[in-house]
Amino acid sequence: MAEIEHFVDPKRKQHPKFQSVAGILVNLLPAPPKGAQDQNRTPVRKTLGEAVSEGMINNETLGYFLGRIYLFMLKIGIQEDRLRFRQHGHNEMAHYASDCWDAELHMSYVRRTKKNFFLFVQTIHNSNTFQ
Repeated sequence: MAEIEHFVDPKRKQHPKFQSVAGILVNLLPAPPKGAQDQNRTPVRKTLGEAVSEGMINNETLGYFLGRIYLFMLKIGIQEDRLRFRQHGHNEMAHYASDCWDAELHMSYVRRTKKNFFLFVQTIHNSNTFQ
């Protein structure tokens, strides 16, 4: 597992290299609306550019890091259809975070036939704090 905590100036959340990953098509599992149950959600397939422009992903900096992690996962042999990013709900995010996503892999455990999503890259935080 790995974790990125990237603190960004809340007035400047653009990333100079975001356009290099904006066209990447990814599976996203957005958080349920505040107060709603965390069940029966369906992943959506969008480009990182669409997800950022629609506000699903909070900003370009976070979108850039999601894109880099996605490319890394493919490079080490993870199959695209077994990878998704799950957004943290309001009740599981750090108090200082404005958005947070986990990269998850769809895989089978050796002794079970049921398929499960396994947390691989634990957390990508993006904070409104800048010092």
